[in-house]
Amino acid sequence: MRRLAALLIMAAAGWVLVRTTGQFIGLTELGDMDKLLPLAANPDFVVPVIGGLFGLAGGVIVLLGGVGGAMLAMVGGVVAPGFAIYLAK
Repeated sequence: MRRLAALLIMAAAGWVLVRTTGQFIGLTELGDMDKLLPLAANPDFVVPVIGGLFGLAGGVIVLLGGVGGAMLAMVGGVVAPGFAIYLAK
């Protein structure tokens, strides 16, 4: 059951990353650093990417049996979007 939950966490976090990068730069231009670096100052791009990366890292830790993975995934999945909502106000 733990492995299934870890895979679901990783799939959701990957979907967030693909959706965010696809919205801002397109999926075909991911290797183009000239388009990626100016987005580093845009919180609408950075916060979901941070949440997705935390979710992926937490999912991998849970999948491998680590104890801190669920906490890391929750930080990525709950705190980062909450911070994005707070910035929108």
